[in-house]
Amino acid sequence: MNGFGFVQIIARLEGPSLLHRFAASRVGMCARFALRQAEMLEGAGAVLVTVHPALKAKFRPEWLDELARRMGREVRIGTDPGLALEAPNAQIVAA
Repeated sequence: MNGFGFVQIIARLEGPSLLHRFAASRVGMCARFALRQAEMLEGAGAVLVTVHPALKAKFRPEWLDELARRMGREVRIGTDPGLALEAPNAQIVAA
């Protein structure tokens, strides 16, 4: 119990928090966010994820394979240098 009468629970930090990860690798976190946006799409067809070129370089092949497996459809990556890192565009396109 602290001086204010509150019970404090202290847990061991097993890894960096999301905020620490974002501060250490902004581009990597934005790349993961782009894939999450694509994963939430519904409908039939292939998925086109348009991102900033710096994000495309951060995508790991296993991430894209896992996304395609989870969604059961083809995943395509496009680039647009005019997009902000935090503003990916994910859409369903004709296969």
